[in-house]
Amino acid sequence: MAPDDSVIRSYRTTFGEYARTLKRLQHLLDSAAAENNNMDNGQLEPAFREVENARAAHNCARDVLARQLGARLPQLAPVTLPITLAPETRVTKTASAAG
Repeated sequence: MAPDDSVIRSYRTTFGEYARTLKRLQHLLDSAAAENNNMDNGQLEPAFREVENARAAHNCARDVLARQLGARLPQLAPVTLPITLAPETRVTKTASAAG
């Protein structure tokens, strides 16, 4: 079963907005570099905030989508890994088995 259309739209929309804010920031940084590093903090600070807000919104939308996708997966049994012995313990066991 697929996730809700609104969740997918939200994910795509927030990703697009995140990409747009990053492009705007990159354009500002490129412009500042072309002008011999005369950066206008009055423009950069808001641009950085916009990128951070867009990133947070996208992460939230991504998490909602992941929860919906995860809820539709069959529950798998937990994987148990074999316990490995520390090298010293293996040497001791080998020595005591040989002796």
